[in-house]
Amino acid sequence: MDTSNQAQTEIIAEKPVNPVAPRQRRSVEEKRKIVEKTLIPGASVARIARAQGVNANQVFSWRRLYRKGQLGDRATKLLPDATEDQRLLRRWTPDEKQKMVEATLAGNASIRQIAEAHGIRPGLLYDWRKKYHRKRGAAKSRLRACCPWH
Repeated sequence: MDTSNQAQTEIIAEKPVNPVAPRQRRSVEEKRKIVEKTLIPGASVARIARAQGVNANQVFSWRRLYRKGQLGDRATKLLPDATEDQRLLRRWTPDEKQKMVEATLAGNASIRQIAEAHGIRPGLLYDWRKKYHRKRGAAKSRLRACCPWH
């Protein structure tokens, strides 16, 4: 008789089984209270979620529902009103973009200074510059194709 298999079976049988915690259902009011705690400026969603025994991803999901007004019957804003230092979304016309890009090419000011003067990120201005150079490069290659002396 092989006792090694019998010993392994006994060891496995002696292991305590970790019971899975039953799924916890939270009321809409509890979810709303947790979400509202995360809206306080400087609050950490991860810390609040951990303290409440909820996965942070779940809290982010509740925040999306809260923002859309789908977390219960009361719809409230997720973010406070815009302040002076918050930039509002704006669409720039192609002419405005071109003027900003050409200002960066003139060399009178840095890209960062020009971007700050217009209230945009420097990275956006760099993207516009790339597109501008590509567009000019494509125009030159078309010109060379029809007129080789250029």
